[in-house]
Amino acid sequence: MKLQGWQSVLLIVGIPVGLFHWYLASQAVFVFRQGEPVSSWVAILSGPTITLPLVVIGLWFPKWAGIFLIIGSILTGYATSIGTSSEDVRDLVLGVAKIVSGPMAILGIWLLIGARQRSIGQNQVAKTKTSNQAL
Repeated sequence: MKLQGWQSVLLIVGIPVGLFHWYLASQAVFVFRQGEPVSSWVAILSGPTITLPLVVIGLWFPKWAGIFLIIGSILTGYATSIGTSSEDVRDLVLGVAKIVSGPMAILGIWLLIGARQRSIGQNQVAKTKTSNQAL
């Protein structure tokens, strides 16, 4: 499989970010106690847990992986904000945005850009084949 430029950047940046998020998620799950709020589970399962699989899936299906990464980043931020006391919400949400939601959204946008470039490239190839057949 020959990688396009956006795919190379996705691998170089996305895999380490995904591995870091996977590490954070595994640590969080083992710290959870009985009676942990559902919002904590939503924040972990919609955020750092899905980053690595979606980066890998994004190599073949960039549009869908990008959409799910962006939705996951929004869900993670929302779940973090509703599951936190009012005094701590600002600091915690900003921390989660810097470490989890922000990188997920950036990777999602990058995948959507890659999907667009991929579709433009496929259209150009199809036009070239059509023009060659007309000759």
